[in-house]
Amino acid sequence: MSLWVVVGGQFGSEGKGKISAFITLKENIDICVRCGGPNSGHTFVDQDGENKVLRQLPTGYVNPRTRLLIPAGALIDPLIVRNEMDTFGIDPARVGIDRKCFVIREGDREAERALGLRERLSSTLCGVGAAASRRLLRGADAKLGERYVKRILLAWGEV
Repeated sequence: MSLWVVVGGQFGSEGKGKISAFITLKENIDICVRCGGPNSGHTFVDQDGENKVLRQLPTGYVNPRTRLLIPAGALIDPLIVRNEMDTFGIDPARVGIDRKCFVIREGDREAERALGLRERLSSTLCGVGAAASRRLLRGADAKLGERYVKRILLAWGEV
């Protein structure tokens, strides 16, 4: 059994998504994991030569037999996860989301806008920083993914 780990050595844009998609196809990877949050995109070129961008799910989706996982340490935006599944036609049975991941809320995006983070830090205003702060402080408003996982993986309205 082999293990491949793709880690960025800068602040992004090193090609992690492209490399992960390539390895997943070339080595017929069983499981592909995507940590982090949706504050950036992993871009790769699909078999038809088109650029694709995933912000939440692993680029290993290119191999239809690969299981896609989001681990406990990740920050998730349930709307982005569901949108990517719909856009790319990803079967919910292929996706595993740890119930201990941390959920980004609309209030996190609003907090970053109110702080002027786009102007000050070139923030993407996705709520990742504010959600990470809430996770770190473990306040009463901290929400884990356990109540969202079923809703994300099933069609809206079934839960």
